[in-house]
Amino acid sequence: MECIKILILSLFFSLSLCAQSDTTTYREVGIGFGFINSLLPLDNNIGGNSTYQVYYNKIKGNQHSRWGFRLNLNGQIENDDVQVAKTRINLVDFQFQYASGKSKKVYKNFDLVYGWKISPSIFFSGQKTESVDEPDDDTERKIFSVQLGTGPFAGLQYHAGYNVSLYLETSYQIFVEFRRDSFETVPGFADFEIKGFDYFSSFSTPTHLVLLYRF
Repeated sequence: MECIKILILSLFFSLSLCAQSDTTTYREVGIGFGFINSLLPLDNNIGGNSTYQVYYNKIKGNQHSRWGFRLNLNGQIENDDVQVAKTRINLVDFQFQYASGKSKKVYKNFDLVYGWKISPSIFFSGQKTESVDEPDDDTERKIFSVQLGTGPFAGLQYHAGYNVSLYLETSYQIFVEFRRDSFETVPGFADFEIKGFDYFSSFSTPTHLVLLYRF
């Protein structure tokens, strides 16, 4: 049986010194990065290739709303002089995240943030190879998927001051995904198309550090 565990977040540095009341409304913007692989000199794959995201938070008292975004674009055009062919590669990976929850002060400048989040995403990858001398060797492959995840989260936020903080989070989500993979050739003898529907669970460990600025 899979369960949700704690999260550990850290660190805020600041520009103003003010106390916040339970009725205070404010906003935060932040960026996230994989701090275990990026900052610590460890020769391992803890956390894998962590995503880079932009965050926008709205806080009213102890009520939290968060929007997160990630967009990866990748393109390539390659000419092969040996096979006299041109290859074009395009990749789009967009992820969105919305989380809603509450916070509770657990120790001095540390807040526990917990609640529920949803995580839709879209992925597209296309590769096309055109042969100058042999048009019958032209190939094209397209991969497309739409994914939706939802589940609880818990995080720890450390306020180093009034304006800046660090946040770490752990979460458990159930995902559903629709995917389509197609491959085409000019002769057509190797063509295929695969459509699938998957579901799976994911437990995210607190290896993704978010640096937040309050305004």
